[in-house]
Amino acid sequence: MIKYYAIAGAALVGAAVFLGTHREPEIVPEDLRPLAAQLAAHPADFMAASRAADLALDSNLPDDRRFGVWRAARNLGDHLAPLRSNPHAAFVRSGLFHWYELSESDRALVMRDLEPLLRDPDFFHRSYRELFALMGNMTLLRRSNPGTIQSLTELQDLSAANGRFEDYRALRSELQRKRITELEENRASLTAIDLVGAIPPGLDRADEPLVSRVLELLTQRPLDVDPHRPGTIDEVVDYALRRNVGSLSGIDVLVHMPGSSTDAIRARLALATRAPDRATEIEMQYPQTSGPQWRLYHLERAAYERKTGNPELAVVQEARAARLVNASPWDGLCGEDLCDDATRSIDGPQTLALRMQTLQRDEVPPYVEILVDDLRVAEGTVDNERVFELPIGPGTHRIEVRLINAWTRNRLRRLVRFG
Repeated sequence: MIKYYAIAGAALVGAAVFLGTHREPEIVPEDLRPLAAQLAAHPADFMAASRAADLALDSNLPDDRRFGVWRAARNLGDHLAPLRSNPHAAFVRSGLFHWYELSESDRALVMRDLEPLLRDPDFFHRSYRELFALMGNMTLLRRSNPGTIQSLTELQDLSAANGRFEDYRALRSELQRKRITELEENRASLTAIDLVGAIPPGLDRADEPLVSRVLELLTQRPLDVDPHRPGTIDEVVDYALRRNVGSLSGIDVLVHMPGSSTDAIRARLALATRAPDRATEIEMQYPQTSGPQWRLYHLERAAYERKTGNPELAVVQEARAARLVNASPWDGLCGEDLCDDATRSIDGPQTLALRMQTLQRDEVPPYVEILVDDLRVAEGTVDNERVFELPIGPGTHRIEVRLINAWTRNRLRRLVRFG
């Protein structure tokens, strides 16, 4: 397995060079001895130096000589073509193939030459997992990644899956800053669909400025087609209504587009955007057998009916909401277990003791975040068993528990049970 990652990482470096650099037409010898003759005859042939770096460690020379040729070929190629990636990539590729033979100083030199290659978004996307599996060096990947939202998200997920939770927390904050900065820098050119795509999953209060700004911009350039992001629409509508963040008028066209989000969310959106008749049509057309979103719709509809002077209709809606109350206090569990995200409402004041027990895991423990009214108040690992004690103030509060590293590296579900 270790050898596989060395080969995979080296192959990806080779692919990056093939796709991203100019291929010289000259035929370069495929053996060290004719390469030496080629360099003697053409001392400025950086491609020959690059090929020498590629072949040196696979040669039958004694160790001191093959490592010496490898370093010398890299230095010559760098001297001849300092702005080209070929010499560095050949040196890196060969070093990755022989990673476990390298000294610490040679590994440091390989990583130094690898850094500029990692700043290419496509190469980073194709290689970061194999490079981490080979080197285990999250610092290198964080320092050298392209800085895009995609690369930061990939590193955040990689950190959580591999138990690098300090890196995960730092990347979480970095991503939140990056999203709002990138939105402001590019807002003039973003379409309505781009704006919807700027909203991340798993919203909380740290994302509120982003959500508010996106909704503001959508009022200026509203959606006129289905963005085909039903999960995002569901989440942003639910969050905006829960937190009273911004106007939803920029996406109200979706109430007429089945499939653009769940039916319950479209009904809630219609009610929130002053289209109660459309909300009624959706309510009557699609049966509501279960689900917290339909329960919320009925409660919101009851409040609307009372506000508009229809207390009898409000009572009917409240009865419908009561019929949809889950037998379990938690919504979103996988049976009895937390496998992703679960929510519940609780009345305070009280101290809520959340006892959690690990049911399924690998060598990396489950990592959970606990939010009260969308504010992260606790987080940490669940190593076999753990109790989180949360002081809850007066009133009704929304409790959410997220399992951040829901999948093991072997793509099995981690499972945590509430005790």
